[in-house]
Amino acid sequence: MFSLQGVKHQNLISPQTCATNATVTSINIDTSGFSELQICVMRESHATAGFSALTIQQSDDTVASNFATVTGLVSGTDYVPTSAVVTASTVTNVSFVANIDLRGKKRFFRVLVTPATASASVAGHVILARGSQSALDSAAGAAQFVQTPD
Repeated sequence: MFSLQGVKHQNLISPQTCATNATVTSINIDTSGFSELQICVMRESHATAGFSALTIQQSDDTVASNFATVTGLVSGTDYVPTSAVVTASTVTNVSFVANIDLRGKKRFFRVLVTPATASASVAGHVILARGSQSALDSAAGAAQFVQTPD
């Protein structure tokens, strides 16, 4: 198996506008059969603000009330929000990337995002890696087109 055949790309948050201090909740990501997860969340350009909160949660099922913040990824406890979440920034686009080892974690993940100080467009994407099976078709790989070598 080629190493790139063991990955799956999936939309996490479809591009959308989020009001000031409102929270966007992503779709639930099923990590079954994968060993690594990369979460990428982007915010449109803004001169002075990024995210005021970004929470990564996990659960054994898809029931919303069962999701809990992932230990080791707690904003303000495990990382400093001003550096990891970005509350003040001079960059034109703000991105947050988290790489998660799925060993010992629950099956489903989701992300809650709150833009800081101004309404903003947000979007997100995940990459599941080190799959136990190759994603050889577009349905398994969550892509519109998949070309595999002979």
